[in-house]
Amino acid sequence: MPITLLVHITYRVNVEYDAIDPQSFQVLKEVHYYISDDKTHDSLFVQHAFTLHWGYMKNKGCFPK
Repeated sequence: MPITLLVHITYRVNVEYDAIDPQSFQVLKEVHYYISDDKTHDSLFVQHAFTLHWGYMKNKGCFPK
């Protein structure tokens, strides 16, 4: 059974970065996977995935400038 895998990688600045803390990172990398087994998917699948990701970013307080 074929599937579609859309990977969305986001890099963002860590607003809680602490240069003293060795466990703190200045840039955060987040990977989101969207999987579909619909053989007739089209651009609506991609649009839906981006809408989900945009909602996630809004909840994190991240907005592009």
